[in-house]
Amino acid sequence: MSGILIAPYNDSMRLGQGYNSFLHRPCVLNAVKFTDPKKDSPNLKQRDNTSQTVDYSSRFVDKISEVAKSMNVSAGSSIKNGALIGSGSSITLDEAKFTESDLNAVVSVKVINQTTELLSDASFLDPGIPYSNDEFFATYGNCYISVSWSGGGQIKPETQGWTLDSLYSAAAAFPANVARCPQKTWAILTPYYHLSSFLSWSKTLEIKVPKFDGALVYANVLLDMFMEYKTLVGRIQAVLNNPVDYIPTQSENPIRVNIRELLGVRKILSMQMKEITKTVDQISLRPEDVEEIENAASIQEPELWSGRIPIHKPNEENSDEWTTARAAEILSNFSFSAGRSMEHELEDEVADSQPLHQSTYPLVQLAGHELSLMEDEKSAFSTDEARENFKDLWIGLPVGGAEGKFFNMAPGLVMRNDTYPTSLGFHMCRNSNETVVLGWMRTSYEGGAYKPLGASDVEPVESVVLDLEPDERVVRVRMSKHKESKDGLVGIAFLELSTSAGKKVSIGSSKGLKIVDTVPEDPSHGLMGWYGRELEDGPIDRLGTIWK
Repeated sequence: MSGILIAPYNDSMRLGQGYNSFLHRPCVLNAVKFTDPKKDSPNLKQRDNTSQTVDYSSRFVDKISEVAKSMNVSAGSSIKNGALIGSGSSITLDEAKFTESDLNAVVSVKVINQTTELLSDASFLDPGIPYSNDEFFATYGNCYISVSWSGGGQIKPETQGWTLDSLYSAAAAFPANVARCPQKTWAILTPYYHLSSFLSWSKTLEIKVPKFDGALVYANVLLDMFMEYKTLVGRIQAVLNNPVDYIPTQSENPIRVNIRELLGVRKILSMQMKEITKTVDQISLRPEDVEEIENAASIQEPELWSGRIPIHKPNEENSDEWTTARAAEILSNFSFSAGRSMEHELEDEVADSQPLHQSTYPLVQLAGHELSLMEDEKSAFSTDEARENFKDLWIGLPVGGAEGKFFNMAPGLVMRNDTYPTSLGFHMCRNSNETVVLGWMRTSYEGGAYKPLGASDVEPVESVVLDLEPDERVVRVRMSKHKESKDGLVGIAFLELSTSAGKKVSIGSSKGLKIVDTVPEDPSHGLMGWYGRELEDGPIDRLGTIWK
């Protein structure tokens, strides 16, 4: 049956009807006039020994377009409909499972049980209207329905599941089932230019029917890309539905488990699907310009996104602790709140568990992470002006509470054009509720020291100073915050810095507390300074890192 132009049959189709073979779309009725049809197999009720043409095929496939081709399904139609459309209904195909499977196979059994065809003297019916090329194609399509095949039948008992054995049995028994219950399944299409009557009529109006042979290859490519994007959108939606079950990938520029970032990516992927649909419409109207259309299309390869989407978390030992820690971290990035009681519950459960690892973010790519920032922090880092002024800086998301006045060293670092710090000093003090927190800190550079942050006039209970060599920089910062007290204070309970020379200093205690471990995404970066919140005449309640 190769070489024959076929379309899946549905009940709206009639012999002699115009048809768009690229989009598998029925057009005007009675495009071709004919006498009464004849039937090759008049005895429709015959149950046994029915004359049949049976075509078995089975093969492994890598692309959804190969499935469409084996089922004689139009790539253009599948893109427009968002699914593979077979005889009268969509073909059951889970695009996500197809993409994720190691091996995919198509087993096909085509049975022709009865044929209804037009007489050989069919002729084009002159509409009496001076159509243009586009008008004619929109109304008549590029071909007409000349033959219909009957097949169909029950594939297997509804109570029987699909296994390799039942698949083989169903394929073997299908022709006999077709003989018992024939249905129209396929329509053979004949191009208009096969009719001498059409050639005579079209010549006077200079009508040229589009030929899609050269466009089918690119249409199949678009179908694979469309279905891949559809799968990616489904993966994004799965993360949105159950964010605590997913983690970012280890690939370059991973998509974070953050509602704004996920919604933004979903919108981009959906726009790519719309762009593919738009391209199919252009090919349908101008198939001869397929190369020009392909070059002009702004369609990204879906593979650029597939490796960046969050993945389902692995099953690990101590998975309960890991799950709770991830839940606390991920829920904090979303627009909803877990509630204070739940936050305390989560913090209690993750005590002494594995550290929460976070990377740094360039300010030009901060979109999607603002939900972890307070309003004044957003104003400092997320505006267009800030992104331009601080384009060379990266930040780590802050740790701690929400009390006090906002401070930010970024403007000074840019204005003074400071290099990496030469010395960092940290001093722990007793808070008003008797907890030991980071009371104040001082950061020095070659051009001098910055104003101390926090309560520098309070007597420290513990101090540490990290002096750095000219070519040495801080490459890792680990912090823990206290649990929120009744008066709303949090504070930094523990701070540890590691340098490129292998030195490490720490202050405070992380016992029973969650550690947030910040490492720059670029290993050549180093710590430049800080931002956060300091209480009036009191300690530092919130601390974030600035890197370059």
